[in-house]
Amino acid sequence: MGSPHRVDRRRAQRRLSPEADWQVRRFLREVRHPLFDDEFVAELEVAYGKTRGRKPLPPALLATVILRQAYDQVGDADAVVTAKMDKRWQLVLGTVSEEESPFSQGVLVRFKERMVAHDLARKLLDRTVRLARESGKFDWKQAKAALDSSSLLGAGRVEDTWNLIGRAIRKLVETVAHVLDHDTDELVERLDLGFVNTSSIKVGLELDWDDPKQRQEALNRLLEAAERLRSWTHVHAADETKEPPLGTALGALERVTQQDMEPEPDGVGSRIKRGVRKDRMPSLGAREMRHGRKTRSRLFNGYKRHIATMADHSLIGGGRWFFRPTSPSIKPRPRSSKTSVGTPRSTSCSSTEVTCRARRCRGSATAGCAYGPSRGQPATAAASPRTTSRSS
Repeated sequence: MGSPHRVDRRRAQRRLSPEADWQVRRFLREVRHPLFDDEFVAELEVAYGKTRGRKPLPPALLATVILRQAYDQVGDADAVVTAKMDKRWQLVLGTVSEEESPFSQGVLVRFKERMVAHDLARKLLDRTVRLARESGKFDWKQAKAALDSSSLLGAGRVEDTWNLIGRAIRKLVETVAHVLDHDTDELVERLDLGFVNTSSIKVGLELDWDDPKQRQEALNRLLEAAERLRSWTHVHAADETKEPPLGTALGALERVTQQDMEPEPDGVGSRIKRGVRKDRMPSLGAREMRHGRKTRSRLFNGYKRHIATMADHSLIGGGRWFFRPTSPSIKPRPRSSKTSVGTPRSTSCSSTEVTCRARRCRGSATAGCAYGPSRGQPATAAASPRTTSRSS
């Protein structure tokens, strides 16, 4: 029986031409020393830390494995097998004479975690791209990318305006009491915020929700309490409001008391406006979440992610996770009038031809979207300068 971690070499060969693969291997060998200079190696060693009961491995070797993994699209388990069996990998890693893989899967996983924790993964990529540009061995050519987008549901609790303001007040009370070493109940009593200690903000306000006049009076009471707490905090903890956690709690309260409000027509007081603000924050537990739209009728609360793929080689040329998807109050724009072409991975998507520039990438590609064939937003919405990338 074959190994469960057998590497699909034919799949890798279809993705990359032999010429491109040889060029990358030669580049990684030539820039090995300037890429891992003494200063960068010292940073890697600090992130790698001391190993217990195991022979320490050179951090530069593991970092090179990560680069090779990204280029060949190989998983951690397959990387161990490939480093043992593939002479091309051994040539880059400098382990041609070794019969076993110089690292294990667990070592590689832990090294990646420490790279991410010390923000060295991005630095490794940036240094590699800079050396590739300086080497002059990768010329720019026209290429086309396939762009796609999809929704990502958030895990935060979505709440209405009343509960958002009430929870923000409660959170600020707890935070300022902790920062100033005050008793929370005493602070609540001093500022007349008794409704925050009830099981529900709406229960604590004690009103008839069927009476519009009482609802407006309760809203004014809630806004006045928020302003009273905000003013007291600025007076008694002015310095602490400039940094977390008090600054974060105060900013959240200011945000939720403004995003859904508009002045009364007579100029006295505020009221909840109709519609949804484009960048409304629906959850205090996950503040990056936003309201989004999958189709005209399907809404979601969460995030929007975009990805760009080089169609000729199936390489991911760029990706971005947007914290602010389209607001449901905004009607989707009409479909693009450009010629529609098929996308290789999502036949149900409408798509528009989009061109980007990438190094050594040839062939045609398309730009797709994830909004459906007739109701969705145009694919050009995903083809922003941030999602169109350059790939080495």
